[in-house]
Amino acid sequence: PTGYDLDKKPVSFTIEKGQTEAVEVTKTNHLTPGGVVLTKTDDQSGEGLAGAVFELQDKEGKKLQSGLTTDASGKLSIDELAPGEYQLVETKAPTGYDLDKKPVSFTIEKGQTEAVEVTKTNTRKANSILLEKIDSQSGEKLANASFMIKDQKGKIVQKNLKTDSSGHLSIEGLPEGSYELIETKAPEGYILDDRPIAFNISKRNESVELTKENDPKKVNQKTDESFPKTGEQRQPLLVLFGVLILILFFGFLTYIVINKKKKR
Repeated sequence: PTGYDLDKKPVSFTIEKGQTEAVEVTKTNHLTPGGVVLTKTDDQSGEGLAGAVFELQDKEGKKLQSGLTTDASGKLSIDELAPGEYQLVETKAPTGYDLDKKPVSFTIEKGQTEAVEVTKTNTRKANSILLEKIDSQSGEKLANASFMIKDQKGKIVQKNLKTDSSGHLSIEGLPEGSYELIETKAPEGYILDDRPIAFNISKRNESVELTKENDPKKVNQKTDESFPKTGEQRQPLLVLFGVLILILFFGFLTYIVINKKKKR
């Protein structure tokens, strides 16, 4: 039937000799499941936000799924949902953003053929710094870059700060003043760039966005004709080659001498 999954399993029955009433049999069908796509964005720029974590609940608030995370484009897709009413509740905000626990409600209709689309925005944390770490060539977001922060006197005030899986680093709780953000460890496969990035924390309730790029390391391609590495041991092969040449040379001389003697 419309809105239900096909079930080809046979329903067996028997017609008895002399039967006076119809045989009654039953068969059930499951409602066709539907899907939902949530898009998570910055409430000012509209940029998709990765790393937001959600919990799927029914309309009464019962947890059905957890740990659902938006991808690099800020999208979260859930399939195989039976028709009914649901809600998505944010349990972890993207790096540098305020958590918004207000549920996003949606309904999966009977016979639905396309995913329901819903949206949710997040607000940047006030008086915070958000750093985005990217590949200088591809623009790919880079995780596991390490940083430290120095104040205007050169004193280290925070260290071992790392970009997350989406290439972001959020800095909060700094008093008013001038600071420098310095890279202490580059992402794997990239060149360290320890040039300081200056920024200020003011009394104005504002947030600052910073971007820092890294150049990928160049890979030297090896060839069969490459020079030996420092300390590489190739002398035994050369000695063996020389010995073989000498044996052949003296063998040839011996052969000539013997032939001359025979002719005499």
